[in-house]
Amino acid sequence: MRTLVVPDLHGRHDLALALLREAEVVDARGVRINREVRTVQLGDLANCTREDRDADLKLLRKARAWFDVLL
Repeated sequence: MRTLVVPDLHGRHDLALALLREAEVVDARGVRINREVRTVQLGDLANCTREDRDADLKLLRKARAWFDVLL
């Protein structure tokens, strides 16, 4: 089994989607298509500032579907 480790995302849903698509873990819609790759997200998922609230929430909603391990 391969493991994909993703660094701090700071609310960057677009970056998370791009990384997971490149690794063929999710499709263009963001739906998990490959469970043979263990996904680990290290560090900050959210940026936690007022300006980034919507981006943070968008990523937080997808986190459990996209990442097997959240640290």
